[in-house]
Amino acid sequence: MNGRADMEGYLRRLEAFRNNDIERETMVVELVKRLNDLQIQFDQKCIDYEDAVESRRTWQAKAMQSNRDLGEIQRATVSFFSFLAFFHPFVPIPCPLHLLFIYLFFGCPTPLPEPDSLASRNLTSSFLPLSTAIMRTSAMT
Repeated sequence: MNGRADMEGYLRRLEAFRNNDIERETMVVELVKRLNDLQIQFDQKCIDYEDAVESRRTWQAKAMQSNRDLGEIQRATVSFFSFLAFFHPFVPIPCPLHLLFIYLFFGCPTPLPEPDSLASRNLTSSFLPLSTAIMRTSAMT
């Protein structure tokens, strides 16, 4: 009898080991799945970060180029109006609206608004003194 009781005890312990092995195997499978999901998320975040860095560099380069273009336009505007003021004292002081005239006169690197939108804002009337001054300057020569 003692041998039979030992055998039943061994069988119970063996069954407990098997249950623990099943639980351990389930836990390992869950951990591997979770690790795989985290690796996919990490890879996606790395791709997003690289895209953000490239985008920032692109926009930063565009901003620097725009600042250089703006400086050139401002220098050209001052030179142009200084030239006109030398020959005609009634030329108005440069303002942002006069930049539009410079764009129209020398060519614009970016598309301008449609003429209907300019008329609806009544911006064209602000160019009358400048155009009159140009006509007077050209009539004097």
